[in-house]
Amino acid sequence: MELDGKRKREFGEMMRKLNLRIATLLSATFLTSTGLVSSTLMAAPPERPTFNHTADPRPNILPNWMFTHHVPYRLTYNRPTYHVGKALYYVGSPTSQEAMAWKENLDAGRYNGHNCPPLVKRYFYPKPWEVMNTGPRPDYANVSGVSSPAANTPVVPAPAEAVDLPAVTN
Repeated sequence: MELDGKRKREFGEMMRKLNLRIATLLSATFLTSTGLVSSTLMAAPPERPTFNHTADPRPNILPNWMFTHHVPYRLTYNRPTYHVGKALYYVGSPTSQEAMAWKENLDAGRYNGHNCPPLVKRYFYPKPWEVMNTGPRPDYANVSGVSSPAANTPVVPAPAEAVDLPAVTN
């Protein structure tokens, strides 16, 4: 009977140690997961993607084929679609850039064919700095003989003496 009691005590001690280890492991797991979830919830929202950044810190290695496989008409042909341009021209604002581009392409007959080529405008006129004969700006910083900026300031004449004007009579 004594051996049975000793075995029971050893078994009880072993189970107590096992329960203590399991409880420690579960509490550590719970505290770690709680810390991760709370730090995730308290974190700042992710940065919105913009075109200002030249290097993406998180490159998209698997692009979404549902959104990137189609190239819009406006981007392909460099002109608005026929129906959108017509609606903007007659219903919306005829002086908007989209409506004016539609009217220009309509008059040129670029909506008649199925695959009319895209148009890239080229302007052949002189640049403003080529037409205006103003020359370069004067370089006041490197003028020879000037020792200080005070010598470069214009001289303002002294105010004239006050002169009494004759009275006007009617």
